[in-house]
Amino acid sequence: MSLADMIAGGSWELTLRWINDRYLSPFSDEHRRIEDMRERAALYRDDGARYIREIIDKAFDDPDVKRLRDAWVEQAGYNNVTRRVVHELGRLYTRHALRSVDGTSNNLKYQTVLELIGLNEVMLEVHRLAILYRAVWLVPRVAKWNGLPRIDVVEPMHFRLITHPDEPTRIIGSIVDQAVDKPTLPGQERAAYLVTTETERFRMSSRGYLIGAIEPLPFNRIPGVLVALNPPPGRIMDTTTFRDVIRAHKAVWFENVLLLKESKSATRTSVLSGDAARAARKQPLDSEGIVELPDGVTLTPADLSMDLGPFRETADHILERAAANHGIPPQILHHEGATSGYEIELRHVGIRERRIEQEPVFRAVERELADVLSMVIAHDAPHLSFSTEGWSINFGDSQMPRSPAEDLQIYDAEQSAMLTSIIEKEMQRDPDLTRDDAWQRIEQRIEDKIKLAELTRPLQAIDGSAGANPEQAEGKEGKPVDSPDQWAWLDEVIRGAV
Repeated sequence: MSLADMIAGGSWELTLRWINDRYLSPFSDEHRRIEDMRERAALYRDDGARYIREIIDKAFDDPDVKRLRDAWVEQAGYNNVTRRVVHELGRLYTRHALRSVDGTSNNLKYQTVLELIGLNEVMLEVHRLAILYRAVWLVPRVAKWNGLPRIDVVEPMHFRLITHPDEPTRIIGSIVDQAVDKPTLPGQERAAYLVTTETERFRMSSRGYLIGAIEPLPFNRIPGVLVALNPPPGRIMDTTTFRDVIRAHKAVWFENVLLLKESKSATRTSVLSGDAARAARKQPLDSEGIVELPDGVTLTPADLSMDLGPFRETADHILERAAANHGIPPQILHHEGATSGYEIELRHVGIRERRIEQEPVFRAVERELADVLSMVIAHDAPHLSFSTEGWSINFGDSQMPRSPAEDLQIYDAEQSAMLTSIIEKEMQRDPDLTRDDAWQRIEQRIEDKIKLAELTRPLQAIDGSAGANPEQAEGKEGKPVDSPDQWAWLDEVIRGAV
């Protein structure tokens, strides 16, 4: 028995039917959630033109009016509101986080696995996608073709999480879309979904039928990690937050369509009034040409342009209000200059507060991810296996940029108070360094400084600042004293003169 004991005592047939009706049916709540996530993904990746054409189709009735505006939809997508907000908020991993486990050899294996995966780069994208979708599914695995560990980042339109009917916050299985279709015989159904539970893995067709055999899993837990930001009580995922940014993105895009269309139409034309039956046809209206018109016909210029300011002001208003919902002030959106570093700090207070709020969430995610990664690697790549005993993470400092002089002052104060060391500073400057590498760099710099002092000693001797006897160079009060024979030539000149 599995999948929460076959959903409390049912048969495999009833269980598969229940999964199909609740999670795979086009009439289920999951289907509506997936369509919403597809829209977010399209707008984030500059592929949402079809959603703007739907707005144009609803906003206008005349086919010609729709056609004239549809022609500008692609060009009007230059202001990606969704990406701007996501990238401003997704700053938790802009500087590499430092992860470690107990034991020198154990930590070395762990760091090797992290480097092979590129976890810092993966988590930077995971954080941004979590802000966009509010939920991401991570699947650690070992690639069969090269034996290297990796983490698959599954976006929410490609996965469904099976929850227990009596405990909606308990995940008992995952359904992931199959990206690669294997060769099939004529009339044979293809596997559309991969279902993973705590004890087995199997595939299902698009109609909910079992495909192939059920494969047992040795982990006794689902080999996946859910990254979920602030789910509502009693739910595992938040499906509504961030819709305000999506709505703002579509509204700004629509305003830009109107802006470009009217910008192209902002021209002057000429209107003929009177009996134009005897007027010559197809005469070019050029500033250097002459138009011949019969008596009684008047050529009047007409200005068809309009003020484009309201379109720009409306788009900026929408963008600023949507960004303000997430703590991003207009000065950051418009990259306005600042008169001091303190002003820059104040502008980013809202963003930094949200970053601090997300640290506990991602600390728990990273802890669970380390456990699942250790479990999978121990089974599929034992030569890289490691223990998560003593696991810890230190998120990188994402403070606002400071001048080099300010950095040095802060470093000197921290070093005096024993809050940091030269090794930590070196590893902060280059996160890829180990402690041994940092020590080697420092030792090399000391050797370079000693060698430079040796090479410059002759120059210092010429200047009189090196090679002198300290007892002769200074008197009892610490003041420089002349050498005995330094002014002998002057004594001889004085005696000769006398």
